[in-house]
Parts: sequence; C-alpha cells; structure tokens
Amino acid sequence: MLFFLTRRLSRETKLYKTLVYLPMTLSFVVIGQIWSWILEPRNGVLNSLLALLGFKGVSWLSDPSVVTYSLIMAASWRQISYAMVLFLAGLKGVPKELVEAATVDGAGPWKRFWNIVLPMLKPATVVAVTVSVIDSLRAFDIVYVLTRGGPFYSSSVMANYMYIKAFNNYRMGYGSSIATIQFLITLVFIVVYMRNVLKKEVENE
Repeated sequence: MLFFLTRRLSRETKLYKTLVYLPMTLSFVVIGQIWSWILEPRNGVLNSLLALLGFKGVSWLSDPSVVTYSLIMAASWRQISYAMVLFLAGLKGVPKELVEAATVDGAGPWKRFWNIVLPMLKPATVVAVTVSVIDSLRAFDIVYVLTRGGPFYSSSVMANYMYIKAFNNYRMGYGSSIATIQFLITLVFIVVYMRNVLKKEVENE
C-alpha cells in the first residue's frame, strides 16, 4: 500500500490516495453513521456480502462477543488514514542513498525495510501510536452513535461509561472520578508525545 502511494502521481494513484485519505475529512459521528449502515444486521453491506458468499450473517452491534471488534473496525477506518499520512511523510525523509547502498550490498527487500526504513520511521511510529491511543481514550461519539455502550456495557469505553453514570444514572461524583482518571491516563501519553516532538525539534536545530 505504501509503495503504491509513494509512486508518481497518476490518475489511478490520485484516486487511490483520495479513497485512503477520505475518512480523515469525516467526523467520528459521520463515520459512526456510515458504519451503522454497513453493520446493519438485516440489509447491511457486510452481512449482504457474507450472504453472497454463503455465510450466515452476524449481529455486529448486538452480540457482546463481537461488538468490540466492530467498533475497532469502524474507528480504525479513520485512524489508518491518519497513520498513512504520517508514514508517507516519514518515507520522504528516508535517504535514497542508504537504500541504494543496501541494495548494492545484496540486502533483500525485507532486510532493507527492517534495518533502514523502519528505524527511520520511528518518529512517525511514535506519533501515530501515541495519537491513536489518545483518541481511543477519549473516544465517545462513535461509540454513542453505534452502540451507546451496549449491549450490557460490553462496548463501553471510559468516556461513554462516564457519560452513562453521570448523566443517565445521575451519579455525578462517580462520573467525575472516571473523568479525572481518564484525564491522568491521557496526560501521560500527551507528555510522551510532547517530549518526542520537542526532542525532534532540538535534533533538527
């Protein structure tokens, strides 16, 4: 996928990049609505495809054993686009001379990727992982649109659980405690992210 995106721009490449980057332009509310149509148990796109292949449909959003994976699938659609932008930017910073020298020395594609490309993508990887974790910790809208935390709290995340306890069950103190813990956990990842950004700026000076 990355190889195709880094090729010279053609009509096919432009179309492919547009499709890959499109989820980044959408909010999680819109993405949740789109995936609610895809995962709809009776006439949804995914179950319709399974029926064409001869498989039984799945209750993607009402089965406690699969609902979490359904949410991950929906949320990853947008996060993959964001990570792709970071890695494409990181690939542009990989010196071609190093890759060409490794090729001359007989290194195969896997060795070139593992020993040259992947270490050079470390800053982009740290940012992508950190931002994805922060987004997952504060996730609320996509969960609320798709499942509202159900069934039986099986798809609840911290933000959604806090909302249920504070505004549905009127346990404001309990909800405030959840919010405080969520803030502290998120703060740890924000600090790691900022340290990485500041370290990168110092190295570039």
